[in-house]
Amino acid sequence: AALGLAIGSAVPGGDAAMAAGIPIMVVHMVLGIINPAGQSSAKPPSKLLEAVANTSPIKWTVRGLCVADLRGAVLSRSRLSNAPRMGALALVQSGDQVLERLGLESESASRCASSLGLLLAAELSVALVV
Repeated sequence: AALGLAIGSAVPGGDAAMAAGIPIMVVHMVLGIINPAGQSSAKPPSKLLEAVANTSPIKWTVRGLCVADLRGAVLSRSRLSNAPRMGALALVQSGDQVLERLGLESESASRCASSLGLLLAAELSVALVV
């Protein structure tokens, strides 16, 4: 909601806010996803792309939910026939293994929540100043 308020205050009208808001949300959705194959250290993203990704509320929400739900979880192995047979999540036994394979082993739910709080404060500041 704060992002919409910030965009709406920065543009001259409702139609312009809709025209500007949709591409911004698409960028947030694309940069906010977690690669199910895990983090690749072969070629790190550019500093600009990393900075834009850090402004995605979707990124911090998804990461926070994954960490909060999976940290310390023990996964049921009763249905091995339904388990992924290949890829980063094949035959994992715990939530911590899932987080490790997704590259989120060092992430914490409190860090994600504080990042969301900082984004909220920044978006409300933009709405107030503009």
